Amino acid sequence: MKTIINSLILVLLLAGCTSLDEEVYSELSPNNFYVSEADADAAVIAIYNGLNRRPFHDTYFTSLTFMPAPHAASRLPVRRMFSNYTFDSSNFQVIGPYWAAVYDMINRANTAIGRIPDIEMNETLKEQLVAEAKWLRAYNYFNLVRLFGGVPLLLKETKSLDDINQPRAPVEQVYHAIIEDLKEAAEKLPASRAEDKKGRVTAGTAKFLLAKVYLTMAGKPMDDDSGLQEAHDLLSDLYANKGKYGYDLLNNYADIFDLDNELNAEIVFAVQQSRVVGGQGTGMAHIWGPLRSPFGGTGQYHGGCTQEFYQSYDATDVRRDVTWLERYTAKGTNQVFVFGKPLPNGNLGPYGDPRNGMAQAKYQDPAMNNVDGETDIIIYRFSDVILMLAEIENELNGPNATAFDYLNEVRERAHADTYDQQAANTPEEFRELIYKERFWEFSFEFHEVFDIRRMGKVQETIETGFEAQLFGTVYDPKFELYPIPLSEIQTNPNIAGHQNPGW
Repeated sequence: MKTIINSLILVLLLAGCTSLDEEVYSELSPNNFYVSEADADAAVIAIYNGLNRRPFHDTYFTSLTFMPAPHAASRLPVRRMFSNYTFDSSNFQVIGPYWAAVYDMINRANTAIGRIPDIEMNETLKEQLVAEAKWLRAYNYFNLVRLFGGVPLLLKETKSLDDINQPRAPVEQVYHAIIEDLKEAAEKLPASRAEDKKGRVTAGTAKFLLAKVYLTMAGKPMDDDSGLQEAHDLLSDLYANKGKYGYDLLNNYADIFDLDNELNAEIVFAVQQSRVVGGQGTGMAHIWGPLRSPFGGTGQYHGGCTQEFYQSYDATDVRRDVTWLERYTAKGTNQVFVFGKPLPNGNLGPYGDPRNGMAQAKYQDPAMNNVDGETDIIIYRFSDVILMLAEIENELNGPNATAFDYLNEVRERAHADTYDQQAANTPEEFRELIYKERFWEFSFEFHEVFDIRRMGKVQETIETGFEAQLFGTVYDPKFELYPIPLSEIQTNPNIAGHQNPGW
């Protein structure tokens, strides 16, 4: 986080370290670190820093979440395999490292949750810090359970190999733990933050995520709609009391992603970034920007969206050109590239070949070096509150005027054509409107695979997806989940033989 990440170097390992029964020779250890209020705060900051590490979103999470979208395209096999489903459990570029990075964060959270209560400090602040760590733990388990299904449920600090080698917990048990953490976070966290703490999670962040958990549980594979009314109540509170929580829908969609307007009122949760060299910034603009990118690094151009998806937006929809880069002027050469169009000499070039995908434009930091950009990683936004309300209203009461009002509020902000109630006469038809709207609104913001799976669209996505069809991928039920990493299967005796079916 911009105001605090530079203080992390000393405490990163301490916040999530494991003793493994070794003798401590250094002056700092978990036993003599957790003694002050400052230590407690630093331990929680160190959990955030796990999200801040460059590869987490730049490569791992983006590959796992964006590339399975039907409109995703890439020129690189390492990314394309997540569109055409040619990866397997031995994948060491994405699946294995992501798993390890998430459990590292979970252990940091467990350590903070277990040790902060013993520190002599202000009791209210103590409760808030523990609740903050529980939100971060819940967020990581929520991603894990949606990506992999049942996973080892580690809720205490890792102190030995026996603590690490746990069996997979049932999906229902993982969700129960997530809900418990988020309920405590919603109760104990403050409604807003002082300026020097801005960006850290609040009661509003907790209510938002708890509602998203309930909505996800109502979809595939759980089909448990018992929490939908509570999700509706939580989101209605956020919507009706925007001022209390500091949220609002910005008038201009482009302002959400403006480097000079970070942590604006639309941001429910974002991972703050810094140009400090050494992994405190993001490489999103560089890795996912076009070659000779004018807005970040030199541009590695790992992929983007199809021409068909770009054209699916209404012509007046401002989200299209905020999200995707149809044309750009190359840095250093001033050559103009137009996606899908040949160069004046007749050569296609990388950007002229539509199979490579149109590069994203949401991440822009012209002053970045190649790997450390300032642009915050936006995870959740207030427009999601509104679209979830629309979706839940439809599930509870059908496609009524209220559901359309919520949906149209988001479309009006985008200057897209609004819908009348004849656009959907059944809940199923309204779900299709929501499904498409979420792609247009949240493209390249780590939502795609989660929406595809919970809305039962994996088979449809493979049968219509650009990369899957190019490769000739045939749907297999195993594609509903990612495989547990082979490294985990081989090293954890309590998980061996319990791979996801088909993998």
